[in-house]
Amino acid sequence: MRVLALYKLLDAEFRPLLHLSDKAAPAMLIAYLERRILNERCGGAPVLLWIRSVAKRLSQETDDERNEHDYIRQLCPLVLREFKRLDELWTTDLSAEFWHDGILYGSDLDTDIYIAALYTQTLPVLARWIVHGKHFNKPSWLFGSACFHAGSFSNHEVLAAMLDLRHPYDFQYMRMRLLQQAAKHGRVETTQFLWNFQAVERPWMLDRKTKRPSYWCQNERALASLDTPSLEIYDFLVKKRIEHCVTRTFGVEEYTAFLVRSARNGWVDMTVHYLALGARIDGFGSSSEYEKRPLLGACRNGHEEVVRVLLEHGADTCKPALETAVRYGQFAVVSLLLEYDAEIGNALAEAVGKGYRSIVGRLLARGSHGQEELQSLQSRALEIEDEATFRDLLE
Repeated sequence: MRVLALYKLLDAEFRPLLHLSDKAAPAMLIAYLERRILNERCGGAPVLLWIRSVAKRLSQETDDERNEHDYIRQLCPLVLREFKRLDELWTTDLSAEFWHDGILYGSDLDTDIYIAALYTQTLPVLARWIVHGKHFNKPSWLFGSACFHAGSFSNHEVLAAMLDLRHPYDFQYMRMRLLQQAAKHGRVETTQFLWNFQAVERPWMLDRKTKRPSYWCQNERALASLDTPSLEIYDFLVKKRIEHCVTRTFGVEEYTAFLVRSARNGWVDMTVHYLALGARIDGFGSSSEYEKRPLLGACRNGHEEVVRVLLEHGADTCKPALETAVRYGQFAVVSLLLEYDAEIGNALAEAVGKGYRSIVGRLLARGSHGQEELQSLQSRALEIEDEATFRDLLE
């Protein structure tokens, strides 16, 4: 790790992360970023020094035992998930602003400290923010959305302070955004609190056809598509849908869409529940896109128990299920798929190309590989100088 930090050999490896979407950053890159931040010299990469400044301020204001290094360790995975231009992580000027998906991103130290405090649950910072009556709702380049972290982690006092908004559109929008995050993180009491927050004084406005004000339609669409890992929250939301989404009906198509997302997120209980409601086990046709087939999403993200549930219910194990699991190095899922006689396709070539020797061995034990295929893969192993895999293929 010292050698990597000294020569910065991994900087180029951050470019592919632009396409990771919901897949977490590899642990090695998280550790590398942590090392870079801790050892960056004064006058070095602005982003790294900025993260260090935020971590230092949080450590100075906390009343627990977390130090600057502890905060850096917490914030690194968040930065890798949220930063919109990872290939420019070392050179970005944080004083600039830019638009992404219609949202203006920028960074100022006070706002970033507040957003990082929401994520790390640094309560003294949040208490001071409430006392001063501040409303930081804009997103940060580095640390994402305050609304996202508040709905996911914050206590009810913080949420009530964030909802102290006068304009009806701002209030309705913020209340729904916070509700979405609380539901997606399975926070039962927080979901109920947000739904009931000032529901008498400022009732929910939900209508599929109303164009103005637009938040009526936005609220209705959000409620109709809201998913959660909690059966208790799901039952709560169903009652609200029956009450408010009167222009919609929920059937196989809707439950299948929920199933796809539940499988991708690894929500076992909800996967079972949506299957019981009649969701299609193989999603929307024979698509090879993980956004459309429940099994592919679960394989991609390594959710072994969800994969098991889907296979037990008869999910199709044809290509590219095994290939997807191999591509993302999910050894346990690969083994499970092989137990259900999944079609191998190009899975062995994927494993050799990625250097996953344990998966290569598992696939070779399955057999049914032709001589020409093995010779071709030997050549590939030589190209990437993987002597161990080459010997396995030779044997």
